[in-house]
Amino acid sequence: MAKVVRAFSIDPEVARMIDKIANQESTWHKKPNRSRVVNLALRWYYLSDIAEIIADKDEQIEYWRNKVLNAPPRGGWKRISSWISGFRK
Repeated sequence: MAKVVRAFSIDPEVARMIDKIANQESTWHKKPNRSRVVNLALRWYYLSDIAEIIADKDEQIEYWRNKVLNAPPRGGWKRISSWISGFRK
């Protein structure tokens, strides 16, 4: 990937958020640089389909809800099942 340097004006609040994220230590104690933070955010914003992401999350929720609610009864299951039934749609 070729690097392109461009200058853009952003709000001070956004600049503070970028600095805050870039100054946090992430996995393996490496700090992400500001360019990578902005690049990942823009890539996610312009290339991802938020409706698809939400649909995938809804499918995952429904899968696990059905898996838990339709599991065979075990000791203490009735108490848990009655508690979980409050989350049903």
